[in-house]
Amino acid sequence: TTLGGCAAKPSDPTGSTTPAQDDTPSPTGESANYTSGYVDMALTIPEGWQWESVQDKSMNTEGIRFRKTDDKAVSFELLCWRNGYGICGTGVTSEELTLANGMKVWQHTEQDTEKGTMGMADIFFEDAPGSYVASPSDTMTTEVWNANRDELLNILGTVQLGRKSVTM
Repeated sequence: TTLGGCAAKPSDPTGSTTPAQDDTPSPTGESANYTSGYVDMALTIPEGWQWESVQDKSMNTEGIRFRKTDDKAVSFELLCWRNGYGICGTGVTSEELTLANGMKVWQHTEQDTEKGTMGMADIFFEDAPGSYVASPSDTMTTEVWNANRDELLNILGTVQLGRKSVTM
């Protein structure tokens, strides 16, 4: 049986006890933590942002919603999709990215040109123990997405998934 949970990060195969130098600036601020059953995540929320825990039983998702304190239009969710995550659509563009923490993600984007919003702008975490996805709010405009994408990626560069893991 496979659980939709988390697995521990393997130890450094080189045996090094000194972390590698990372010159990428990372946000400093409050730690946002969410743990429930096999779902386990944390990220650093920078000053000027706030967060809350969220659960949607109808979608079988749970995790963290975070947004800019002074601009509610800049709102994102980092969720675990407990029954798995998939995408569909025409005009979806996918790009593989490496975050500041070394995690590989896929950014899937699709614009709703009629509404001027991002039909989809999901960041799917590769090699994560479960289906973890970061997404903007449904009403985020393309301009707001473009203006805040780099800041979101910096925040996601602090993500920890599966710190208290169980695998079978």
